Amino acid sequence: MESADYKYVSDTLSQIRIGSRYTYAELVDNADLSHKYRSMIRRFFLEEVSADTTLESHLYYLMPGTVSYAVYTAVGAKAGIYLPQEKILRDGSIEIVWKEETVKLRDLADLSPEEKKKAGIFIHELILSKAGLTAFAM
Repeated sequence: MESADYKYVSDTLSQIRIGSRYTYAELVDNADLSHKYRSMIRRFFLEEVSADTTLESHLYYLMPGTVSYAVYTAVGAKAGIYLPQEKILRDGSIEIVWKEETVKLRDLADLSPEEKKKAGIFIHELILSKAGLTAFAM
């Protein structure tokens, strides 16, 4: 899997979807991204993580009680994740398939990094509600 495969910004009427391989430094410099989210990065997230931290890493290790957790839950952020599942083929062999799910960041953060690793969770995108961003008071 190429890192560039998970570097995208998809801006619809109600959501902003951001690929998980972006670093916060790249996001702050991305003019295609919401000004408010870029301001949130500068004001809150870069106080807790370095600019070269990827969204994937930050969300994977996000913990309740941090400012980042409070901000992301306040805006109703979600994560797009992949979970490995075993599929039994007709010949009896087992194939791993990836199931895509959307989870609230609050629920993802409730899992320890060890639990995420055991479950095989791969975070592929951050999903921000435009209404959540608009309602968030800085």
